[in-house]
Formats: sequence, structure tokens, C-alpha cells
Amino acid sequence: MAVSAGVTASLFAAAPAGASAAEAGRGGCVVFDNLTETVLEATYDDVAPEGISVGDGGTWHNTLTTEDGEFLADVTGSSRALFEVGEELYTLQDNTDTLADGVVRSVGVTETFSLIDGEKQSIPAWGVSGRYAGLVGERTFQKTGEDVYVSSLRLCRVR
Repeated sequence: MAVSAGVTASLFAAAPAGASAAEAGRGGCVVFDNLTETVLEATYDDVAPEGISVGDGGTWHNTLTTEDGEFLADVTGSSRALFEVGEELYTLQDNTDTLADGVVRSVGVTETFSLIDGEKQSIPAWGVSGRYAGLVGERTFQKTGEDVYVSSLRLCRVR
């Protein structure tokens, strides 16, 4: 089975989409909702057996934009399909979001076929530098079209 770059990114890009950002008074949280993540470039490494299976992986370069179409972040990431449980295939997602005012990392395991089918996925996220340093939370993403996702990034200070 051939996998297009779009499916690859859908398969392996943990990605957000369209955006409103709000700094909430809830314990110093930073929330970006309704972001649009667009896949600019993606690779896919289909190891034997042919088709989506354990060992397959990929890389991507995406952008995050707000609901108003304003650039928010540059995203680089990678993935590797780790293991199967019945008909489910679990994949490690690793993203670095570079925003104008800091860097956020997110790493976690998602169910590959659910992601491809457009089900919302969530993975842990944390601030690495700048405004986001010391914040933790989650990144959610959902495939909405070929090479496009809608997601959110929610980070809060832990006391």
C-alpha cells in the first residue's frame, strides 16, 4: 500500500490547526485553540511489510496559524510506529513547536488508524523556553483534511 505525504503527515504528524490564543487567569495558563496546522513537507519510511505497520516512521515540517490566518509557529516532528494491540497500531509522536516567544515540545503515543480516521488525539506538552518555560499541559490534534489538522495547545504552571 502506497502512503502519500498527506497520509504520512496525517499518520504521523501530531499537529494543531486554526487559532485563538488566550492567557487565562486560571493559574497562569496559556491556551491556543482552533489552530490550523498545515503540512508543508513530510517524509514516510515504509519498512517491511509493505503498508502501515510496526517500524514505519516519518518526519514533517508544518506551520500553525490562527483562525485569522496569522502565523503562530513552525513545527518539526517525527514518528515511529511502535507496537500493535489487536487491530490497533500505536505510534510515538515527537513535535517541537517554535513560536516567536518560546519553544514547546510534545511527545506521546497515539493510535495510528484512529488518527488517520480523524479522531482527536492528545499528547503531553511542556514549555522548553521563553514564555512557555516551566509550563506543562497537552497538545490535541485532529485530522480534518489532506495535510490539514485542527488542534489546541494548553499549558499551565504547575505549583
